[in-house]
Amino acid sequence: MYNQCASLRCPALITTGKWCPLHKPKDVRPYDPKNLGQHQYYLTRIHRQWREAVLRADPLCKRCLEKGILTPSTVAHHKDHNWRNINLNNGEGLCSGCHTPTTHKKEINSKGKFASV
Repeated sequence: MYNQCASLRCPALITTGKWCPLHKPKDVRPYDPKNLGQHQYYLTRIHRQWREAVLRADPLCKRCLEKGILTPSTVAHHKDHNWRNINLNNGEGLCSGCHTPTTHKKEINSKGKFASV
C-alpha cells in the first residue's frame, strides 16, 4: 500500500513512514528558549509543524485574496509578531511579496509591541 509524503504539496508515494527521502526531517534539538535565537527556532520540528499547518489552512495569500489576486502562500506569518507564539490562530499564510520588510510595514504601539499598519 502506498501513502503520499506528509510534506505539503509533495506528490511522492512511499511505502513506509510519513516522509519521502527528500522531505524526511533531520534530527533537530528540542526548543530551548535559552539556547536558540529566532532563526534557529525556525528550524525546530515544532515550528516546522506549525508552519505546515498554517500553510495547509491558508493555501492562498490572505492579503492578495483581499485584492482579488490568487497567489500561493509561501510564508507562515505570526499575526502578533511573536515568533514564539505557535498558536494556529496566530498564523496566516502570506506570499513572500506581502511578507517582505518593504511591503509588510510595522509600527510599534505604546506597549512596545509590533502592530500591523
